Amino acid sequence: MTIFHPLFSEAFHLQDERANVIIIENGAIFFSLMNSLRQQADGKEGAFILSERTKELSVDKTLDFVGDVFSFSINERKLMTKLLSRLSEKALNEESFLRTSELMAEIEQYIAELISDFDVPIYLESPIDISMLLNAIPVSVSNSSATLVEKICDYAKLSFEFFGKQIFAFVNLKQFLSDDDILELYKFFRYEKLYLLLFEGYQKNTFDDEHILIIDKDMCII
Repeated sequence: MTIFHPLFSEAFHLQDERANVIIIENGAIFFSLMNSLRQQADGKEGAFILSERTKELSVDKTLDFVGDVFSFSINERKLMTKLLSRLSEKALNEESFLRTSELMAEIEQYIAELISDFDVPIYLESPIDISMLLNAIPVSVSNSSATLVEKICDYAKLSFEFFGKQIFAFVNLKQFLSDDDILELYKFFRYEKLYLLLFEGYQKNTFDDEHILIIDKDMCII
């Protein structure tokens, strides 16, 4: 998988077995590029191009952009919509369909028994389906992560599982992590076979399991 921008003199080949680090030393251009990538990750137009082999990929469907490590989180409304949809699919698959049908029939029978006790004309307007039941149940995703690394790992798992994101781009993340934290994070992404893409304004400590591209103040690749 590769990422390219017209201001780069060449495409950057992303690797899932190493952390991908792009260092942009020109501050003004760094801000402009990150703002553009953020907008594309939100579904707007931009000049960044993602591709795999010869196929161009949609940035907003492939890449998750985190510009602020202090406030990033999964969009809870979208997540719950996805979660309930997946639960409904699972309840109606071949393995669970019979059990789901039996449960729905039991619930309808129980409701019929409850409303039969009234001396007024009450009736069930429509059959009860599994989505009605699931929407009434207070299901949520645990948010128990304590450290920044744990939060990022949980975030990446959720974004991949429910939204199909494969690339996770962070801005100046390394300055908030110790060397041990960085290596732990790299290990997680390597194990999960997800792409970690770090945009940094300057070169901090480097590690053997980093794939680095340095763009100097004159936008020349070093």
